[in-house]
Formats: sequence, structure tokens, C-alpha cells
Amino acid sequence: MAEHEKRGEPISMNRIDQAIINLYGGLEQIPESSQIFLREIIGRGKYQDEYGIVRQEEVNNKKMLIEFEDQYPGVTNSENVDSIIGNLKRKHQNRKQTIDLLRHLKQEEQEIDEDELER
Repeated sequence: MAEHEKRGEPISMNRIDQAIINLYGGLEQIPESSQIFLREIIGRGKYQDEYGIVRQEEVNNKKMLIEFEDQYPGVTNSENVDSIIGNLKRKHQNRKQTIDLLRHLKQEEQEIDEDELER
């Protein structure tokens, strides 16, 4: 998309819609999240930035799925992969929030200890 933009031949949303219809048989055949993503990219026009973000997310998802498959061999398939990724991301986010909270509490405890030492 960025290359087309550089050449002065931007790809329109209509052209993307037609390609999806030609390849998949209709817009309803691709996930709604993909449809939203495409519309947002076209709207913002920052293809390179968006690509970098998406590429990093794909790398992270692959890593999580490999670790999951190591723990639960044979469970992952094309029907449940999105659900597994969503669950793993929520689990990771919850873990991060818990760690952040513990760090905050530890910092508060250190500040209280320092205050008591000064007295």
C-alpha cells in the first residue's frame, strides 16, 4: 500500500473490497477485526507504522502460540487459534497488572520505611 502511495497510485477501499471478494468470496469471509483494521489503515494512511505494529504483534502471537503448543500439544487448530491468542493476551495483561501493582506496593512500603527511619 505504501509503495502504491509513493507511485501516486493509492489503493482505494473499493479495490480492497473487490480483492477480498475475489479471493475469499465476500467480506463476511474475513474476520470483522481484519475489516476494521483495513478501514483504519486506509483512513490514517500511515502504512509503514501500522505494518511495524502488526508485524510485532504477529511475532508476539507466534511466540505465545509456540509456548502454548509446547505445553498443550495438539490442542491448537484453525478454529480455536484466535480464542487461544485472546486468552493468552488477557492472561499476560493480568499478570502485567499484578506485577505493576506489586511494584507499586513495594515502592510505597519502602517510602514508609524511609519515613520511619527519618523520625
